Amino acid sequence: MRFTTLLSALCFIVSFSLMTGCGGVKKPEGFPDVIPHTLVVNNNGVPEADVSISLLPEGVSGSWAVGGVTNSEGKGRLATSQGSYMQFGAPVGKYKVVLTKAGKPSSEKSEQELIAMTKEERDAYAGKIAEERKKMPKIIPNALTTSKTPLTIEVSQGSTETVVELNDYAN
Repeated sequence: MRFTTLLSALCFIVSFSLMTGCGGVKKPEGFPDVIPHTLVVNNNGVPEADVSISLLPEGVSGSWAVGGVTNSEGKGRLATSQGSYMQFGAPVGKYKVVLTKAGKPSSEKSEQELIAMTKEERDAYAGKIAEERKKMPKIIPNALTTSKTPLTIEVSQGSTETVVELNDYAN
């Protein structure tokens, strides 16, 4: 349960970073090199919009997170973040993947509201949103955590896109 909460919080951090930008933040020590990568999510060949993507590297531990959210074309541009630092792309490697229907939690704030908040207010808000997102339905029902998900992908040099067909993982 704690791990799912952590993943939700990390996904929010990535999403928040994508909305507000990361200008001027110094790259943390130990932050991995990333390459551009997009995850495409289809359901019966139809693009699946508003899917929150959380990736957990297999066999690697780190304090960084990889994730994204799909657009109307089912494409989610991956981003890697650590604290308030974010870079578009993902480190080369194998990942377990959890896909959650992103939608918007009932208390989600607009970009303007987020910018107007103090750091303390944003931190408190991030925790509240993480809890709300944790309760949202998973796209692949049996994949409630990265330890149970059947979905894995590999990000490799020369590969810029991975397509996931949800039908392949239906119960």
